[in-house]
Amino acid sequence: MASGVGRASPSIRQNGLGLSVAEGCLAMVPSTFTTGVFLTGFALVLGADTWALGVIAAICAAAQAGQLAAPVLLERGCDGKALTVWAASLGRYLWLPIAALPFLPLDPALRLGLFFVLLTLSTALSQMAGTTWTDWMTDMVPADIRGRYFGLRSGAAAMIGLALTAGGTWWLDHVGNAPGAKAEAMAMLLSLAAFGAIASQLALMGQPGPPPRTCARRPAFTALAAPVRDRRFRGFALRYWSWTFVVGMTAPFAIAYALTDLGYSYTLVGLHTTVFVALSVASQPYWGRIIDRLGAQAALRLAIVPILLHPLYWFAMTPAQTWPIWFDAVSSGLFWPGVQLASMALLMEAAPRDDRAGYLAVFSTGNGLAASLAALAGAAIIGALASLGLPAGLGGYGGLLLLSVVARAVAIAALWRLPAIARPTVTIETRVAVSGPEPLPASADGTARPATAP
Repeated sequence: MASGVGRASPSIRQNGLGLSVAEGCLAMVPSTFTTGVFLTGFALVLGADTWALGVIAAICAAAQAGQLAAPVLLERGCDGKALTVWAASLGRYLWLPIAALPFLPLDPALRLGLFFVLLTLSTALSQMAGTTWTDWMTDMVPADIRGRYFGLRSGAAAMIGLALTAGGTWWLDHVGNAPGAKAEAMAMLLSLAAFGAIASQLALMGQPGPPPRTCARRPAFTALAAPVRDRRFRGFALRYWSWTFVVGMTAPFAIAYALTDLGYSYTLVGLHTTVFVALSVASQPYWGRIIDRLGAQAALRLAIVPILLHPLYWFAMTPAQTWPIWFDAVSSGLFWPGVQLASMALLMEAAPRDDRAGYLAVFSTGNGLAASLAALAGAAIIGALASLGLPAGLGGYGGLLLLSVVARAVAIAALWRLPAIARPTVTIETRVAVSGPEPLPASADGTARPATAP
C-alpha cells in the first residue's frame, strides 16, 4: 500500500503526480465508450426516443446526488483512497451487464428499464468517487501549479479520448446496419472499456493516499450544512446552476438530432468530437496559464461569451449543410476548456479543508439536479414545439435551440457579476462542475473533459 501524501517524500509525491496523469489516460477508455456519441448510440440500439434520451440525461445528472455520501463517509473516518478506488471501479464494471442487455430475450420496455437502473447505479458510484478523488488530489497537487498540472493531465487524457472516439465511431459505421450489428459493435467497445477500468484501478491503487483528517468527529451531515449556510458560496452556486440548466436543455439531444434528423454518420459526429478534443489539447495549457496569471474569474469571462453562439451553429445545420458543425467544434475546443478549468479553479477557493468534501458534494448535487431538470424540460419543450405546427426549423429541437440562446445570455450576465470567493483551497472535479459542449453532455461522466477524474 502506497504511503499517504502527508508522509510521502518529494520523490514519492512526484511519482504519484505522474501516475495520476497515466491513470487519467487509462480512465479515458471506459469514459469515452460509455458517454457522448457512444452512450447515445447504445440508447438508440435499445430503442430510445426523445423522452428516453431526456430520462437518460436526467438520470446521469441526478445521480450526482451520490456525491452526498462521500463527505458523510469521510466524516465517519472512511479512507478517501479506498472509497475512490472501489467506487470508481465498481461504477465502471457495471457496464459489463449493460453491454449484455441488447442480447437478452426481454421485452424492449423492460430492457430499457434495466438500462436506466444500471446506469443510475454506475453513475452514482462514479460521482461519489469523483468527490473523494477531488479531495485526495487537492492534497497531492501543490496550489501554485494546479492550473498547469490539471491542464497537462486533461490534455494527455484528451489525446487518448480523441483517438478512441475516432476509432470507435469509424467502427460503428463500418459494421453497417444489419440486424444486431450495432449491438455487437457496442458490446465489443464496452469490453475494451472494461480492460481500461482494470488498468485505471491498478494505477489509482499505486498512488499515495491522502493524509489522515485532523478534525474531530462531528455529527453526521455537519459537512453538508456548512456550504448551505455560506452566503458567498450560495451566490456562486446559484448562478452556476442556472448556467448548467440552460445548457442542459439542449445538450442531451444534440447527438441523436445529428444521427437521426440530420442523417449524419457516426464518423461525422465522431470527427466533430475529434476536432473538439484536438483543440482542447492545444488550448488547455494556455487556459491554465491564463488562470494562474489573471485569475479564474477573468478567465471565465473570456471563455464563456463565445459559447452563447453554439446553439445557432446547430440551428443552421441541415442534411446537406454540414459546415456549421465545424464552427461549433472549433469554438468548443477553444473555449469550453477555459470554462471548465476556470470553474474548477473558482471552486478551489470555496471551502476550508475540513469542509471541502461537503462543499463539493452540495455543489455537484445541485448542479446535477439542475441538469436533470433541464433534460426533462428540454424533452417537454421539444414535444410542445413540435405540436404547434410551426414553420420548418422552428418546431422541435430547432425552436429549442433559439430559446437556448436567450436563456444562455441571461445566465452569462449573472455569471459576469459573480461575487468573489476569497478562501483557500478546494479543487473540484471538472466533469461535474460544468456542462460540456454540444454534442457532448458533460454532466455525467462525459468524454474528453479537462481534469477527468475516476
